[in-house]
Amino acid sequence: GRGGGAIYLATPSIATISGGIQAGGRGGRGGEESGSGFADAGGGGGGSGGSIMIEAPTLNLTGVLAANGGGGGEGSGDGDPGDNGSAGRLSDQAASGGSGDSPTGSDGAPGASGAVLDGPSVTVSEAGGAGGGGGGAGYIIVRPMQTLGGTVSPPAL
Repeated sequence: GRGGGAIYLATPSIATISGGIQAGGRGGRGGEESGSGFADAGGGGGGSGGSIMIEAPTLNLTGVLAANGGGGGEGSGDGDPGDNGSAGRLSDQAASGGSGDSPTGSDGAPGASGAVLDGPSVTVSEAGGAGGGGGGAGYIIVRPMQTLGGTVSPPAL
C-alpha cells in the first residue's frame, strides 16, 4: 500500500484541533486471482503511516492526530483473489488486514497503531499465498513539546 504522506501546520498563535488530521498508510492489495495451474500469490504489504508536524506555542487538541500503518492484503488461493487490507484509521486502533475472500490464502497482518510502531509480520497458516505484512507507524511531531488531550497515534515525539 502507499505511504501516508506529510502534513505540516505552523502558526504563531494558539492552534485548536477538534476534528482530526490523518496521514495513514493505505491497505495492501490482496493477492491476484490464480488461474488453473498457476501458483497462488501473496498479498501486498500495508503502507507506512506518514508524518504530521505541528508548530504552535499552544495546541488545544480534543480531536485526533493519526499516522497509522495500513493493513496487509490477504494471499490468494484456490483460484480466488485475496481481500485488500484496510487503510490506517483516524483513531488509535489498528487497520485490519485482508481476510475472508480466499479460502486457502493467509490473512494479512494489521497495521501499526498506538504505541506499536512496527507493522506485524504474517504467520503463513494456510495452503495458499502468504498474507502481506502490516505497515509501520509514521511520526507525529509537536513543537514545542506539550501535554496533549485527544488521541495521538503513534505518540508524539
